[in-house]
Amino acid sequence: MFSSGNTYVMIWGILLALAFIALSVWYVSKKLASEKPQEKLIDFVLTILAALVALFIVDKTLAFKVQLLTPEQSNSLFSLIKDSSLMIFAYFFGKNAKDGHS
Repeated sequence: MFSSGNTYVMIWGILLALAFIALSVWYVSKKLASEKPQEKLIDFVLTILAALVALFIVDKTLAFKVQLLTPEQSNSLFSLIKDSSLMIFAYFFGKNAKDGHS
C-alpha cells in the first residue's frame, strides 16, 4: 500500500498503519489497566510490546515493497517480541503458581 504510485493511496496506507498501531496500544492499555501500583510497570511493558507488535505487523503486511525496517531491524524486533512474550508468560505462570491458581 505504501509503494503505490497514487499519493492518496499512500497517505491512506500510512494513516491506516498509524491507526492500527494506536488502536493496538489503546486496546492493551484499556483492557489491562490495573489499580495496583506494582502492576503499573507490567501494564507499561505490555503497552510497549503491543506497539512493537503492531509495528512489526504493519511492516510485514501493509508496507508491501517499501521496507519500513531493515532486515536486521526486523529480525531484532522479532527477537525482542519473542523474548518479551516468553518473559511475560513466565511471569504470569510463576505468579499463578505462587498464588496457588491453576
